Amino acid sequence: MNDNERISLAILHTITGIGSAALGKIKTDFGGFHECLMAGSERLERAFPAKDIQNEIQGKRSLGTEYFYQKIDKNNIKIITQEDDEYPDCLFNIGQPPYVLYCRGDTGLLKQRAGIRLGIVGSRKASAYGRNVAYNFARELALHDVCVISGLARGIDTEAHRGSLAERGKTIAVLGCGIDIIYPRENYKMYDKIAEQGLLLSEFPLGTAPVNKNFPRRNRIIAGLSKGIIVVEADKHSGAIITADFALEQGKDVFAVPGPINSLTSAGTNNLIKQGAALVTEITDILREYMTVNAAAVKNTGQMAIELSEEEKNVFKHFDFVPIHIEKLLDDVHIPIGKLSEILLKLEMNGLLKLLPGNYYIKSMDN
Repeated sequence: MNDNERISLAILHTITGIGSAALGKIKTDFGGFHECLMAGSERLERAFPAKDIQNEIQGKRSLGTEYFYQKIDKNNIKIITQEDDEYPDCLFNIGQPPYVLYCRGDTGLLKQRAGIRLGIVGSRKASAYGRNVAYNFARELALHDVCVISGLARGIDTEAHRGSLAERGKTIAVLGCGIDIIYPRENYKMYDKIAEQGLLLSEFPLGTAPVNKNFPRRNRIIAGLSKGIIVVEADKHSGAIITADFALEQGKDVFAVPGPINSLTSAGTNNLIKQGAALVTEITDILREYMTVNAAAVKNTGQMAIELSEEEKNVFKHFDFVPIHIEKLLDDVHIPIGKLSEILLKLEMNGLLKLLPGNYYIKSMDN
């Protein structure tokens, strides 16, 4: 498909009422997208009974293609259709496969030969525990050359991408808006980093706002591209659970990270485990499903890179990725408050612990 065709496709796709199915029909009926964009009034009337669509096509045509060409070229956007070899075969197996994909970055990650791809999804309102787990799981997967797929949303998605990028891993962000829209806005640096190191992907027309109805559609693509889905933290009715449902419908693996029984953001993941999803507490639980893994070779997120005394090691072993209050720690370790504060400060200064508001401590994401 030449540049004229791709630009014309992108323009037509922005017209209300022209979705994936309509694009395929236009290609058949007109013989090409540019032919449709340039068609006369009579031909447009025969193809599109709705007057609004006819008027919009003529309006877009009068604006010319230069604006769209510059937008696509400036942002290094690649347009892939179902007719292209780069289109991922696995998406033909999902409900309503998108006719067109807008991409920025390494489109080679879309093909199966690129290796294992796993999705990590979860709550936007993630706890410190959930964020730490998502970050560390993604980081370990990157160390094993696994491509991490998520949705660039706040919370678990952001930490999944961040963990993969930290180890120079490959990651795919499937967007619920146009590829030229950065959402959430605070992820603009990560958006650019993923474009450099991984792949940004959207099925939505250029300029599409991130409205709620887009995200369930986005989730079926995350599931479709992934060999399995890891649900880190999610309530019972969240988008992450929708993604898990899509994965089950598509015959994919579903893994769930258990959380506190009184946590709303773990209610969905705990329920998935009740329903038969694979319970995972460490990265080897996932890796052994897809490759021969020497558990000792997996980078231990609790491994201490500094010299600690036996007393300091005893304190550190009480920490995980759930915040613990200093008073609870005092009860557990039976060390005077002065000495304990000294140990905690050393662990914090060496990057092993992080102090949270209210005298809570949590194991650092980098350890």
